[in-house]
Amino acid sequence: MKIFLSVLLLLTISFASEALEVFGKVYGNNQLPLENVVVSSEKKAAISNAKGYFNLQNIEANEKIRFHKIGFKDTVFVAKQLPRKVILEEKSIEIAGINIVGKRENRGIFSSINKMVIPVSETENMAENAADILKNNANLNLKGINLSGEKQTISLNGNLTRHTIVMLDGIPLNSSGGEFDISTIPAEIIERIEVIQGGGSFVGSGAIGGVVNIVTKETAINREYQKNIDFSVTHSAGSFGYSRTNFSFKVTKTNLRISTFISSAFARNNFKYKYTLSDSVEWKERENNQKLSGDFNLRINHQNKYLNWKYNLLFRNFHKGLPGPINSLNMNDKARLDGKTARNFLELSKKIKSVFLNSDFYFFNETTRFENTESSLP
Repeated sequence: MKIFLSVLLLLTISFASEALEVFGKVYGNNQLPLENVVVSSEKKAAISNAKGYFNLQNIEANEKIRFHKIGFKDTVFVAKQLPRKVILEEKSIEIAGINIVGKRENRGIFSSINKMVIPVSETENMAENAADILKNNANLNLKGINLSGEKQTISLNGNLTRHTIVMLDGIPLNSSGGEFDISTIPAEIIERIEVIQGGGSFVGSGAIGGVVNIVTKETAINREYQKNIDFSVTHSAGSFGYSRTNFSFKVTKTNLRISTFISSAFARNNFKYKYTLSDSVEWKERENNQKLSGDFNLRINHQNKYLNWKYNLLFRNFHKGLPGPINSLNMNDKARLDGKTARNFLELSKKIKSVFLNSDFYFFNETTRFENTESSLP
């Protein structure tokens, strides 16, 4: 019995002698202590402090001790061979590349549940301007006189016309609280019209009623061009001395497109009416109603390996006669309103690897003059 107890005691002492206390300090290549290094064995782990010190207890002599820290190579030692000073070698971190893919919308309004798109068919030759395209839509309310040269505005959701923001290719044409005459945009340059009821949430407080975005033709700058030359001339006439002539010319090459549109419209708009004074009735003619307008649109699209650019000029010159009240025609028999508007748009874009950069510049100039010095006074 005594011999058995002695053997058991010797085995216990021999087993206990294999447990080690592992400690030391961790340094980097620059010989500075490393903090927050994870020091781990198969069953235990510790983290080095601000001075790089670590300590693990009850570690078997043949256990592997691993040192891990982001930015350094993992290092492994056997516990019984672990030095008191451990130096970790720095390791660069490789991050997988990130591809940024940009998709440029064709200058339409942001997607919306309430968006209504009105395409302009090339066969609709009767439309003279944007107002003519919209006037047959039951959901829209146009304000003004439906005659050539007369001002026409649009109202949405029963709001005032000054609560509708009108855009051309996503750029506002009227300031917040101001009206815009949509009859000044020729139908020939329009590809489609987008209408959003109540668009103030993303446009601003001026769009309480909604937004009307007029998208012009050939706004996409990355189309595949084909070489050709197109031109057309049209003329139309109607009642009240109405006459309109349109000329369009387009040159297309591999990386260049030039489009020109010129239009001239005139309407005399004079009419006869019965004028009653006391017991006499006579026919008179209401004069000085003439409306004359000229439109010029130039669009240039060019793309090459360095830069893509697009320029759009929309110019209008107009003359409007302003007749006075029926009972005092002489006071305004030669009154008129003359003016011109020039809207310039420049778009620059550049693709750098997977990143698409785009910048838009625009400049508007409008002048209007009222003249009544030549009228016959009573």
